Amino acid sequence: MDLTTKLRSDATLESIKVAVKAAADGPMKDVLLYVDYVVVSSDVGSKETCIFDVKACTQPSPRFVKLFAWYDNELGYSSKLCDLISRTGGK
Repeated sequence: MDLTTKLRSDATLESIKVAVKAAADGPMKDVLLYVDYVVVSSDVGSKETCIFDVKACTQPSPRFVKLFAWYDNELGYSSKLCDLISRTGGK
């Protein structure tokens, strides 16, 4: 996934990374994985649905950022199906 966006106000890439890391460690735990090492699509093998690729993100200007994330359409997807079944199984 490549998210290229123009921001409403100035921000630093570092502040965006901090916010994504907080989400990955908090409310998005087990859905979003924050990685700060070089990854490629063949490295994907995570139970999380989305792997935020810190090393690939860039910021050409204070209001323009490109964020990158990988998704695992095998293990990640299967893991979320299992989560869904677990949550709905008793209902």
